[in-house]
Amino acid sequence: MKSKIIVFILLANCGHIFGQELKGRVVDVFNAPIENAYVFNVTSNAHTHSDLNGNFKVTNSKTGDTVQIGILGF
Repeated sequence: MKSKIIVFILLANCGHIFGQELKGRVVDVFNAPIENAYVFNVTSNAHTHSDLNGNFKVTNSKTGDTVQIGILGF
């Protein structure tokens, strides 16, 4: 049982050791924040949505990744 707990702790910390975050803000041409925009890291398949102020944070990203940002409107 002790070895299973140690393996879990090591695996849980791998994201903090190797993963990086991509942070940003989605705005329109008037610099107004865009909420609920879909932010997708094509390279790592990580995704998130922007908050009320247009801010977002995508984990598991690194330099050179391709990112797509989109929003549905009507």
